[in-house]
Amino acid sequence: APARARQAIVEPKPQTPPRVVIAVCCLLVAATVLVFAQTVRHEFVNCDDNEYVYENLHVQTGLNPTSIWWAITQPHSANWHPLTWMSHILDWQLFGTWSPERKHYIDSWPGGHHLVNVALHAINVVLLFLVLLRMTGATWSSAVVAALFAIHPLRVESVAWVVERKDMLSGLFFILTLAAYHRYVVNPFSWLRYLLVVLLFALGLTTKSMLVTLPFVLLLLDYWPLDRLASPAELKRSVGEKLPLLVLVAISCKLTIWAQAQVGAFKPLDLIYRLGNALVSYVAYIGQMFYPVGMTAQYPHRGRGLPPWEGVASLAILAAITTFVAWQYRRRYLTVGWLWYLGMLVPVIGLMQVGAQARADRYTYLTQIGLFTMIAWGLAEAAKTLRWRSPLYAILSIATLAPLSIVAWTQTTHWIDSLALWRHGVECLPETHDFAHNMYGVALCSVGRIDEAIEHYEKAIAINPDYMTPRTNLAGNLQKKGRCAEALEQCNRVLEIDPDNSEGRLVKAVALFGMGRVDESIAEFRALIAIKPQHILAHCNLAEVLRSKGRRDEAVQECRTALDLQPMQPEAIRIMARILATQGELDAAIEKFQLVLRLLPGDAISQDGLVEAMRRQGNYREANELRLQQISRQPQNVALALRVAFELALDKRPVARDGAKAVEI
Repeated sequence: APARARQAIVEPKPQTPPRVVIAVCCLLVAATVLVFAQTVRHEFVNCDDNEYVYENLHVQTGLNPTSIWWAITQPHSANWHPLTWMSHILDWQLFGTWSPERKHYIDSWPGGHHLVNVALHAINVVLLFLVLLRMTGATWSSAVVAALFAIHPLRVESVAWVVERKDMLSGLFFILTLAAYHRYVVNPFSWLRYLLVVLLFALGLTTKSMLVTLPFVLLLLDYWPLDRLASPAELKRSVGEKLPLLVLVAISCKLTIWAQAQVGAFKPLDLIYRLGNALVSYVAYIGQMFYPVGMTAQYPHRGRGLPPWEGVASLAILAAITTFVAWQYRRRYLTVGWLWYLGMLVPVIGLMQVGAQARADRYTYLTQIGLFTMIAWGLAEAAKTLRWRSPLYAILSIATLAPLSIVAWTQTTHWIDSLALWRHGVECLPETHDFAHNMYGVALCSVGRIDEAIEHYEKAIAINPDYMTPRTNLAGNLQKKGRCAEALEQCNRVLEIDPDNSEGRLVKAVALFGMGRVDESIAEFRALIAIKPQHILAHCNLAEVLRSKGRRDEAVQECRTALDLQPMQPEAIRIMARILATQGELDAAIEKFQLVLRLLPGDAISQDGLVEAMRRQGNYREANELRLQQISRQPQNVALALRVAFELALDKRPVARDGAKAVEI
């Protein structure tokens, strides 16, 4: 843009009374809260929440120079979004409790993380309404777009999933950039106002790289409603304004490709299948907008199994809509809305396949605003000739938003925890959703329902025999059930396909130990550590095997290696405690057992070890009190109660026996 001052180029829009604006904002916030406030009772889920939050030690250390530097420099989880990481770090610190032993925050309240998501979404909704209102002066149309954006069921994944904080933050900076751009456009030229646009866009790119399409959206807004492209000179000036933003786009794309390449996120798939899936996904998102049912976390990519006719039919539908929009070129809101939708989806439509999903509800968070714009302004134009427009607007709004709110509220309930989320996933796509079956198995295993977990791992393998993760999970569960030979068979099949599969090799080593083939187990652990020296569980499990063989010095060395990698690793500390107890160093053993129980409250092995060490010291009273506390914390655990009762009744040391208490228990 020229450095000289220029006149405002946008005509002033009709003014809406402030009381109306405030009332609409309040209603939008109320609708958002009504649908999503339930998430404050939700837990974290086992899909990426662990890598992002509750198992991420970098996040749990709180905001400090080290964690901030990590957020800026490390491409964790195939993403580079430092501002998003800092947001998660701050959340964990705000809603957690500082642990001196672990030297980081623990027990962070999941509801707090969800609450921040809801608050950010409500802010985005209000800002979207205000920005559209300022740009167009159309109160009802702007309010309808904002309301649909607020409560459409496709928003659920973005708001109810803690990991999708990046959607909330990128949405915030996206809308703030639109507001700053509008302020820059309607006033005489100012470098400060222009640099504010650049700064907000740059911050947005540090929350989610999907915002690379924002310069394209600004160009669309120049066409309508800002009306800045009336001549070739204005078009040239508008494009020139976007060039610094395109430099930021190029940098963001480079960083994103680098981050995703670090973990091998790109999936090899022929271009024809990627194009077919992209066309089908474009149409599927439109279908879900009008008929939002059967929504689940991640839709499986069919790859070569996608019927060609679906791609051809989708192309025909998209071509028909594009032809209609071109025919109605005088209705510029149709052109802008349609190109907004098509353009913003390009980075996530699967032309470069990242991950195993065909599409995801979260990708519609900002892209669907274009479709909502087409609908809202189209209805408003159709109603212009009617006499009773205001009552019609009210009826249309209620008839549309009320059922959408109910569906969105119901969809949000499926995100209450991992069991509910993946149970819904396998119910929606029982014959094709291998990922949901695997994740449901993981959730079932976490609550001790191992037999059911095994069934779902087997279903995932039946759907996709080349999917290695459920095979390793199945092997681990078979090993827990004592079916070590079957577990070994599954591990061997995994390692035939992927010899460097660390989880398959870990389970194989554990299964060999369970079969009594200790030397082979040790060799397998050594092979795994050679492939992946920083595999903490490999060091811990090897230490336990060596301890069982009486090779205590080697076991201690493996524990120390694990503790060097993770200073407060509870399993390594527990093994050290058991070795110390065996050697008669009871005070040191008791101290370490107590440390493990502070890190893992309720850990049964450490509780047993602590009680036994206390009894060997002659501290029977305190040992018995600990046992009774165990029972009081787990009143439904009949097996534990019986075990404690037998200990009290049958101890060979008279001073340790308490027959009356045993009969009571």
